[in-house]
Amino acid sequence: MKKIFLILSLVSLSLVAAGTSSGQPDKKTLTKKIMERSGINDQIRQFPLIASSILTQTKDKLRPEVFSALEREIAKAWDPERLLRGISDRVEKDLDIRTMGEVLTWLDSDLGKKITAVEKANTTPGVMQAIEEYGNSLKKTPPPKKRIDLVQRLIEAEGSVKSIVDMKTSMTIAMLTAINPSLPKEKQADLNVVRKQLEQLRPKIEEETRAEEMHGKFYIYRTLKDEELQHYVEFAESESGKRYNTVTIGAFTDGMERGSSDFGKVVGELIKKMSLVSGKVVLNMKDGATFRWSNYTEKDSQYCTWRGGGELCIRKNEVASIEPDE
Repeated sequence: MKKIFLILSLVSLSLVAAGTSSGQPDKKTLTKKIMERSGINDQIRQFPLIASSILTQTKDKLRPEVFSALEREIAKAWDPERLLRGISDRVEKDLDIRTMGEVLTWLDSDLGKKITAVEKANTTPGVMQAIEEYGNSLKKTPPPKKRIDLVQRLIEAEGSVKSIVDMKTSMTIAMLTAINPSLPKEKQADLNVVRKQLEQLRPKIEEETRAEEMHGKFYIYRTLKDEELQHYVEFAESESGKRYNTVTIGAFTDGMERGSSDFGKVVGELIKKMSLVSGKVVLNMKDGATFRWSNYTEKDSQYCTWRGGGELCIRKNEVASIEPDE
């Protein structure tokens, strides 16, 4: 009897081994291939550089220590490896084997590889400025109607406008929710009011986002022939293409929202630590002089404000009062 059980056990093991080595790939392996061959890994890992370049545009309006702290915390809040884990986990969980196979067939095609290379090449800190300039040039020389139609179809297939607007909204709410506890009660945002305002503004935000997406895709895919872009659109419109975009864009949106919440908490702590007060104020000095500042912080025995040329500080015992500048 023992021999029979032993034989049955060996047969079972051999069947399991045959099943795992029969050419049927596991989802984890397919996910790894999709993440690499789609260019998602490389593009997400560029995010800290892109975010830093955007923050740099406000550098002259921030105190050096504030800028450094924000730059450091942006890299932590939107850690690319954490974003990638979120996307990878969602791909593995929500895409079936057939969809994964069809996505990889596209990505491994000559055109798929070409488009991935184009997308990776245009994921750089300077691309936003380039897209803006390219968009301005299109006002004088608009693309042909066929090109416009193809880009509109691509945007519709990806669902990118709705996703981006949803992401902007959720990031705003997440950040305000995290910052609010650090602010004086009179300066806290009413989240219900903010939500209503965002909902009222949604048509305008969608219109602006659609224009940005159009300009971005005109620029990024400018080297593709119409026939090549047509094939890309057809993949995006396919069942597998739509499912792939829904899953990856959705996972990215969730990761950005989590990052906004984390970043908001850090900003809140920074506000408390530096006693930062925003809004125009009038400092009435004991000697009769007045100063108008756009914001100020309390620093030990001084009130300080940051201007383009540097930091300006006044001793607290020289100030009679501080009032809002109406």
